[in-house]
Amino acid sequence: MHIRFFQKLHRPRNEPASQIFHGRHRHFDYRVIGSLMAGGWYMRVQILSNGRRIRKYRDDTRAYPDFESLRIAGVIIAHEMMARLDV
Repeated sequence: MHIRFFQKLHRPRNEPASQIFHGRHRHFDYRVIGSLMAGGWYMRVQILSNGRRIRKYRDDTRAYPDFESLRIAGVIIAHEMMARLDV
């Protein structure tokens, strides 16, 4: 009898479970973090100033088909967040 207590994530061998995109805009740094889960890629965005995280955004409701589309959406969200902080 074989019992499984956990579920393995089925993904291609060479595809990582998470990826991070770093960027800089004005005096802010930002990170777009993608985590691969069963339904697709899920996004987190972090805004940093002087190495300290000052804002974060998490989107667990929308699954992206790949990291590239997640990265594009994350960069747009990050720039909108930084524009609000500059005001």
